[in-house]
Amino acid sequence: MKFPYGVCDFYKIITNSYFYVDRTDRIPLIEEAGEHLLFLRPRRFGKSLLLSVLKNYYDIARADDFERLFGGLAVGKNPTDRHHQYFVLEWDFSAVSPHGEPEQIQQRLYDYVNSCIRAFSKYYREFLTEEIIINPTDAQDSLQSLLTAVRQTDHRLYLLIDEYDNFANEVMMGTRKMREDRDMLVPAMNRDEARHASRIFYRHGDMGPLSDFIEQRCFSILDNRDYRWADELTVKTAFLMLLFNDTLYITDSETELGRGYADLTMILRPDMRHYQLPDVLMEFKYVSLKNAGLNGAELRDSGRDEITKLEPVKEKLAESESQLKRYGRTLEKTYGDVLRLRAYSVVSLGFERLVWRELPAS
Repeated sequence: MKFPYGVCDFYKIITNSYFYVDRTDRIPLIEEAGEHLLFLRPRRFGKSLLLSVLKNYYDIARADDFERLFGGLAVGKNPTDRHHQYFVLEWDFSAVSPHGEPEQIQQRLYDYVNSCIRAFSKYYREFLTEEIIINPTDAQDSLQSLLTAVRQTDHRLYLLIDEYDNFANEVMMGTRKMREDRDMLVPAMNRDEARHASRIFYRHGDMGPLSDFIEQRCFSILDNRDYRWADELTVKTAFLMLLFNDTLYITDSETELGRGYADLTMILRPDMRHYQLPDVLMEFKYVSLKNAGLNGAELRDSGRDEITKLEPVKEKLAESESQLKRYGRTLEKTYGDVLRLRAYSVVSLGFERLVWRELPAS
């Protein structure tokens, strides 16, 4: 018995008689699940092999191989009507380097997509009646040409994207840079304290230790000259650096929700929902010392309850809570019953004090 360790090519596995655990009975369930599917599973879980199975099952150019590939499998004994009815376009974003300037990354992405479209055109040349035009400077234009050519046939396009998160994590989420920045901003001697404060927040929703850490360890190193650039983004960045955990959460800044943009969302990953952790929504506001009518020393000597009663703070809390309610309703419609949302309004008074309020559960 040959085991296909590291082999994720379904055609190779079947034609070379490798051991294969048949899960093709799930294909009808995949078809019922919808048109836009996202598979979130750990590394080495078989995602790439699943995409290879789907490619071989739906590819019109592989119709003559159906019995050879699937005859002995569950779906071969009870195939769906869609088998071998699609053009299949494959993208593997692990092939796109996410490093460099944005313009360089964009061009590498365009080059890669264009190469895939070029291979698609050659592979399906017997099925296409219209030429696909490749635009070397704009892969979106090339893709539109591909779609136009497909529409001239009786078949539809099936797009398979592998390793989408390799590209997304590095470019859109800035995973590696986020960790480097966090290590740079949080001295080694304080990292255990920061992790402890973050864990308390994850597990219990208690903002106290996290806010204390930011006030005492982060705000304390800033100078009066830093107030020239002070705003809510500075505060959000401090929270983001401490809370960012891409193992547990899909974290997003300025998330588009309805007609607005939430400052920070942290949605628990589907494969982490067996942990009793919350989904998090945050809105940040900033009040200058001048608007608060107090100096730094006076704020440091004031209790949080006293600070919360300041009129500028009350106004900012009310403003952010109104936003949280709107954004929360949108998230609940999107995620349904699986969502365990906790929403927080956070107001920073200069770089001196933080006050917050958790929105009551709806």
